[in-house]
Amino acid sequence: MESYIHLGNRLPRPAFWMVAVVGVVLGLGVVVGWAEDGVGLPTNVCRDCGARQQHIWTRFEQGEGVDLTDLPKVYAGVCHVFGNRIDPNREHHVGFLFDSDGGDGDSDDDGERHELRLRFSFFTAAQPYDKLDATQARAHFGTPALPLAAYRGYAYTEIVDHRFFARYWFRRARDPERVLLVSYFGDLVTVLCEAAENSG
Repeated sequence: MESYIHLGNRLPRPAFWMVAVVGVVLGLGVVVGWAEDGVGLPTNVCRDCGARQQHIWTRFEQGEGVDLTDLPKVYAGVCHVFGNRIDPNREHHVGFLFDSDGGDGDSDDDGERHELRLRFSFFTAAQPYDKLDATQARAHFGTPALPLAAYRGYAYTEIVDHRFFARYWFRRARDPERVLLVSYFGDLVTVLCEAAENSG
């Protein structure tokens, strides 16, 4: 079962303000390199984790900012879900694309904006995203892309409206090089993921 959030052509009012705020933050981030703090990092995520989940969380805590240069980059990896009566030891899959709009004229200064497209695949045996290149990922992960803000030590985006929220934090770990994702879906579900960049 694949899952992703599709907002259509109309952003709910809170999402509109989030997009506006992220746009300002990205503009400042270009000037100073990294925006300072943003929303902050999640804390105390791994209270009842097994060894594999704890390993991802520890690496996330020790991680650093993701590399948003030389885009696009496609990643695929495994996830563990906590909450909603889902077995946290079962592996699920994620694929995501860090992209940029290339300064295509959507902003007043025609500056480049970072974007995220992603999809989760729950309860599937095989990893469905590890062979995708950027063109395939754009088509497979759909639209619209979410604005992705780079802060000191992490990248962040969110979907918020009056019925639902999803928050996504990305950090980079070394040895081996991976991107780590912590995501909240509403108040009841947390997802921990570790993903490697697709080759080719």
